[in-house]
Amino acid sequence: MGRYVVYDCDVGNDDAWGLMMLIKAEQAYKNRQELTDSPKKFEIIGVTCVQGNTTVEHAVVNTLRVLDVVNRNDIPVFKGCSNLFKPRPWENPKYFVGKDGFGDLEHEQPVDLTLVRPEHAVNAMYEFVCKYPKQVDFLLVGPLTNFAMCISMYGSKFLYKVGEIYIMGGNYRG
Repeated sequence: MGRYVVYDCDVGNDDAWGLMMLIKAEQAYKNRQELTDSPKKFEIIGVTCVQGNTTVEHAVVNTLRVLDVVNRNDIPVFKGCSNLFKPRPWENPKYFVGKDGFGDLEHEQPVDLTLVRPEHAVNAMYEFVCKYPKQVDFLLVGPLTNFAMCISMYGSKFLYKVGEIYIMGGNYRG
């Protein structure tokens, strides 16, 4: 039995660092596991992207850039919701970290968009918990839109199969 992690994000600078730290933690766990012959598992099984700091399209590109830098293009990436689950009653400052979420820096190489999985992030979340009931932990570091949509679509069939939920909250308007 193991723990499987889904990282749900709107990759700007903060989520990029979080993803790199999660990948490093996974590697450290695997190294320790080899030393102790532990049968337990800790594996990142997917990154689901959502609109937030930037568009979902830019979040996907940013995620692919991070995974490329750390040589982990094996981690599945899924494009999720491009609109908020519930519209905000206030104006949100646009593009706090640039239009692309990474400060609008120019990049020498384009990313390989063929690495993005064809299924929607919400469906992937549900498929993960069905495959590994009570073993999938969700790290929700962007808007909760994908997770909320999954609850809306699948209800208790989804929630009762979820392992742990960790949320990076914002301010009262976050």
